[in-house]
This record gives sequence, structure tokens and C-alpha cells, in this order.
Amino acid sequence: MIPLSGETRQFHSNSARAAWLRPNGRGNDCPITGLNHLRSVHHNRTIDITIEGDPNGLWDAGRLGQALSNLMANAIQYGDASKPVTALIAGHDPAFVEVSVHNSGSTIPPDVQKTIFKSWTRGQVDGPGRNPHLGLGLYISRLIAEAHGGTIAVASTEVAGTTFTFRLPRA
Repeated sequence: MIPLSGETRQFHSNSARAAWLRPNGRGNDCPITGLNHLRSVHHNRTIDITIEGDPNGLWDAGRLGQALSNLMANAIQYGDASKPVTALIAGHDPAFVEVSVHNSGSTIPPDVQKTIFKSWTRGQVDGPGRNPHLGLGLYISRLIAEAHGGTIAVASTEVAGTTFTFRLPRA
């Protein structure tokens, strides 16, 4: 049992451990190592990951990897295929790490942004390469961020594109 955000959340006994958002040769403790699978499946897409500052924290690496994978998969599916999908892992704040996933392309309307993290909420499924899905990925990502005492947000405009950001306390 690990106290997070004023509540007690139950994790598997070995799930809360140091996780690195930088590949470091320590097995599955790096949540971004799972992104290699996305790169191999979507070999025709450019996926860029930038790490700034200290990316270390005490998180459930498997769940954090799941949240990051959900965000990256959505960016690949809904983003403009001719433009890169980018992830920025910013560890400049001594108390938090921010992970942002960005894509260009169709924006998310403001009314949809208000409900996008609820269960069974789906984005646009019309268009080439867009497959219907259950609408659980962003909901699960929100639950993972909150279970770690963090937050998740979306910003989407025609000019800037779409960016999902989750902010996690380091411990």
C-alpha cells in the first residue's frame, strides 16, 4: 500500500518502484522502452522523443508505460501522417516530471476536450487509418496519472496542434 494524493491506492507489492523515463539498460523499469513497439508497427511515421532534465521518479513503470503508449497511439492515429508525433519528457522541476505528447492535424473541439477523459468517450473515427475503438485509453491514462498523484490535460488548437500532458510528482 502506497499513500498517494491523500488516499491509499493499492498496487501490486512490486509495482511501485523507481522508474526512469530514460532508457538505461535496467530491464522494464523504463516506461518509454515500450514505444519501440509503436515505432515498429508504425514504421512509416516519425516518432521523436526528447528528454530534458532529470526524468527519474518513483512510479509504477508498467502503468506509466501504458499511459504513455495510449497517448502516443492516439497521436499516431489522429495526427497528420506527414508530420511527426513528438513526446517531451521534462524533468526541470525538482518535484514533478511533465510528459507531453504532441501531434499536428485535426483539432479536438472544445466541447469534446471537456469530456475526453471520461470512460467510453471516443474521438473522431471517420477517415483513413482511423479505427473504431472503445474510448477507454484516455480514461485509463487519467486514472493512471491520478493514481500517481498527478494530472492529465489536453490543449488543441488549429495553430498549435494537439498536446496531451501528464504531470507526475517524483515520489
